Amino acid sequence: MRVAIVEDELVIVAGSQSRRFNRRKVSLADLINERWILTAPGIWNYMLVSEAFQRSGLNVPNISMRTLSVHLRTNLVAAGDFITTLPRSVLHLYGARFGLKVLPLEFPARPWPVSVITLKNRTLSPVAERFVECAYEVAKAVGAQPYGRRRT
Repeated sequence: MRVAIVEDELVIVAGSQSRRFNRRKVSLADLINERWILTAPGIWNYMLVSEAFQRSGLNVPNISMRTLSVHLRTNLVAAGDFITTLPRSVLHLYGARFGLKVLPLEFPARPWPVSVITLKNRTLSPVAERFVECAYEVAKAVGAQPYGRRRT
């Protein structure tokens, strides 16, 4: 059984060292020549960025570095003039600590469900039930979008 907790979304972020950090509005075309740090092709983050640029009639930007490491991406974006993508929930954890900011642009990224999956016809232990309750509480505390609803 799948218990959906929240819908998370991918956002494009920059650090305070980025020339895009204080802009009021940014377009994908503005970001085509920026120094991107992304995951490898075939990974969800990369695919959404690629789709967004292609839908806008733009080439996929050149990637300066490819890594799955959120820690490495957040540190490099914080220290240099880089741009990356992060789930909004991860930005909530790292944003203030590393001086990261969501860039103000229309990014047509599909949200994805964050779920707890359990075995069919199995009862959750009290500890597992409490874990699911805590997951809901954390999602609510970080302002994540409840599953099944979209921000307007």
